[in-house]
Amino acid sequence: MGSMTSEMFILYDNLPGVPELTAPTPVNGYDNTTVQCCVTAPAYRPGTKHQQFQDATVGAGGSNVANKGYYTMVYAKYTCYSTGTKLGACDVGGWVTLACGSTRGRGEMNVTNDISGGNTATAGINGTLPLMLACTSMDNSTYGWFLCGGVCPNHDISALDDLTGFLTDGSVKGGCGLAMADDSYAQPTFLDTTDAADFGRIPAGLALEDDS
Repeated sequence: MGSMTSEMFILYDNLPGVPELTAPTPVNGYDNTTVQCCVTAPAYRPGTKHQQFQDATVGAGGSNVANKGYYTMVYAKYTCYSTGTKLGACDVGGWVTLACGSTRGRGEMNVTNDISGGNTATAGINGTLPLMLACTSMDNSTYGWFLCGGVCPNHDISALDDLTGFLTDGSVKGGCGLAMADDSYAQPTFLDTTDAADFGRIPAGLALEDDS
């Protein structure tokens, strides 16, 4: 068993919709919990996607590496299902996936932390793709921004700086694709997809470094 930190991988954006390439960063940031995150009334149309460029080499805390590159954020409603979930709330850095019945065209984009596959509409490992990462703590039935693609914006969003404990199977190598393979309702485990047994799995991202 190994682990990775938040700046060691790139997520693939497997969500529907084209991100807005010229959208300004929200005035108070993507992790503001007063205006747009953890709020009961949406500040943006659910399903809105923004693509931004992180132009920094040091994380928000001043000591961790930050990767220059593009990242994509999606605005969604967090939904906690009563079966198989740890708690009603989702912590910073908690994984979520698309909830069953979400339709971007109707302005509905619900995500859930039940990654068992029972409540998801997207086929993948245990039904758990696409993956998104919460950038704030989220209460049940509230709206907020989630990282859904690209580098981890650990300079632009301080709450995502140096998150630890992303589990791996101990075989992840830098430059290799990552698949997700755990239905424990907690953080999913990443696998190195160079293994022949993993070829049928849908990649969730790309490792930038070896795990540890």
